[in-house]
Amino acid sequence: MKVEKGQFGILVVMKTIVGHKGADLDAIMSIWILKRFKTGWENAELDFVPAGDRLDGEYVEKGGTIEVQENGREVIHVDTGLGKLDHHHTGDMNLCAAKLTYEYVLADETSLLHAHETKKSAVDRMVAFAVDIDHFQEIFYPNSRSDLIDLSIVGIIDGYKMTHEYDDHALCEYIFEALDAILHTLEAKIYAEVEIEEKGKSFDSKFGKALSIETVNDAVMKEGLKMGHDIVVRRDPNHGFIRIKAKPAKRGEETHDIDLTSVYEWLVHEDADATWFLHASKRMLLNGSAKNPNSRPSQKSLEEIVEFLKK
Repeated sequence: MKVEKGQFGILVVMKTIVGHKGADLDAIMSIWILKRFKTGWENAELDFVPAGDRLDGEYVEKGGTIEVQENGREVIHVDTGLGKLDHHHTGDMNLCAAKLTYEYVLADETSLLHAHETKKSAVDRMVAFAVDIDHFQEIFYPNSRSDLIDLSIVGIIDGYKMTHEYDDHALCEYIFEALDAILHTLEAKIYAEVEIEEKGKSFDSKFGKALSIETVNDAVMKEGLKMGHDIVVRRDPNHGFIRIKAKPAKRGEETHDIDLTSVYEWLVHEDADATWFLHASKRMLLNGSAKNPNSRPSQKSLEEIVEFLKK
């Protein structure tokens, strides 16, 4: 591709990101970071070369992160070619191409990452995972023989290569969407951590240590339980829905120490116009759900629920 005239005669410099064939998580995440967060590279073309190789062509500028071919095309190599964003010659187990790419993009003050601290923190966590995977550190994870890694983005990439015709472009486009989704999940988790710290209120309930919070972010429920609370109550300020979740029983160690039936019966009587659902486990009491768009919100305040849970 050459430098071409775009709309209104404006010169458009064609850009290409080059990874290695048989793209893995490190290469794909590197390309994703450039296309999502490197200003001006969101529409860059993709090309793939054998591992260690470089894109064919004569270069008038080479040696930098962005190299320029004689036809004017700008090229960035990631995870191949032993360039600025390839770590294979370093032997550093704390590096991978995705981390080098992330640091490169972060050094650019125009990067979209600088506009959103939570997004930056989420990408940072994704990159840390890529470093682990690229150096096979997952074998040291707790319960490393479980299927958890195989059910993650790593397993999706490996399975895609086995079940689809070999096509790095199609693989990347597919995994880009998965990485977008993971990014949103991590953003919600990070928001939850911050909101619990800043807005959450701990109290002693009939069922043990409890947390109440008003937020639209449902991720606070799971994070609150992971942080050691026995029960979490969340009210959605936009819709009035209230959700109560208790710590689940551990499989094989089922106990009946928490049973929200009494809370459910009180709410059905005192909040009769609302739609309440008591899960079969008796540990989840839900008002409002995407699974039931016809749910009617609670008329109870968060404070009223908290006071009852204290009794």
